[in-house]
Order: sequence, then C-alpha cells, then structure tokens
Amino acid sequence: MKTIAVIGQKGGTGKTTTTQGLAVAAMLAGLTVAILDLDPQTNSASWQRRRTKAGLPPIAARSCQAGELPHVLEALETAKADLVLIDTAGKLSLESIAAARVADLVLVPARRQIFDVETLEAVRDTLHQAKNPPAYLVPYGHHPSVRDAITPMLSTGERFGIAVAPVGIAHRSIYADAPALGKGPQEVEPDGKAAAELQALYEFVSSLTRSQTQPAKRKAAQ
Repeated sequence: MKTIAVIGQKGGTGKTTTTQGLAVAAMLAGLTVAILDLDPQTNSASWQRRRTKAGLPPIAARSCQAGELPHVLEALETAKADLVLIDTAGKLSLESIAAARVADLVLVPARRQIFDVETLEAVRDTLHQAKNPPAYLVPYGHHPSVRDAITPMLSTGERFGIAVAPVGIAHRSIYADAPALGKGPQEVEPDGKAAAELQALYEFVSSLTRSQTQPAKRKAAQ
C-alpha cells in the first residue's frame, strides 16, 4: 500500500482537486483507493457521499484526525487498499506534518503567483519537521493556453529545495463542475484535457511510488 499526502499553506490551491483526480485515476486503473480527509470542511468526504448516491464506482473516503492516521492506515493496509490519499486543510498545521510524516510521497499544488510562493518557506519547514519525505510541487491554476507551466516553476522549486512535477493542472471549469456530481473530470469528459492532465500526473506519481520499498511508517504521527 502506498500513501500520498497533498498539503499546502493556502485554501484554493488545488489540494482537493488533486486528491480526487488522482483517486479517480487510480480507481480507473483498477486499484483499491481510499481518501482520508483531514480538512474540517470535509469536501472529499462529501464528494464520496455524492458518488455513493449517484451509484458511481466506490472510492472510500472518511474524515480523519491526525492522531488516528497510524491506526487507520494499518486498518486500510489490512483491508488490502492499494493507494491512500490524504487530503489536508487549507493551512499548514500539525495535521499537515502528521500527513507528510506517514506519506510515501507529498504533493504540493501551487500557483506561480506571489501569494502562493510566499507560503513555500512554511511548506519547506513542514517537510523538514516530517523528516523530509519525497515531495513535489504541482503547478496549478495556470491558464489553459500556457504551453509550458513547468519551466517557470523550476526556479521557485530550486529556491525552496522542493522538486517540481513534470505535469501541472490548468484552470479548467471541469475541475469545479465534476465534484458537484461526485465525479472526477475523467468521468465527465474522458477524452478531455483535464483527464489527460490527471492521467499524466497519476502516471508520474505511480512511477515514483512503484520505485520505493514499503517504509515502516505506521507509527505515531504526532
């Protein structure tokens, strides 16, 4: 079982969008997926309830407290989950540190604007407190017409010592529309550009987690 934490200092930077999109991509690839929702707003848990009501293929999601993470992850591993995604709140906190500490990989969606860039020092400190798990910035929210959202982000990543994923998530209306249906963009527009972005991101993170040996991380997350 692999665990991916999605963290960030601000709300509205794509953490839940990234979490749900990767969960659907993994489900479509035949994996058993679970989302642990550490955000008090419980957007991912609410999304899962809409999926269930609509009769869509199940993706387990539940609200969770930071202190519960080791126990819940052990239970999911016993239940043969393949992938667990941890959706965190719109601020860095002890919950973010706990999520990063138990993760095999951390994703940090971020826009290339000053308000997001200014938060990355705090993100870097959070990663240090979590014992420096592998982490990647995911360029987020750029205009769909931008041909290369990755290269401009590289200097930002270098400045804060965080690698940059080779694929980003553009600003597209489908990312806002799909959750209202309990779906991922791939399920609404399977051949759309959002589906292609999410598939590319899923393939990237899968290549990273496949190359890892399973760490012994199911200890206290405090």
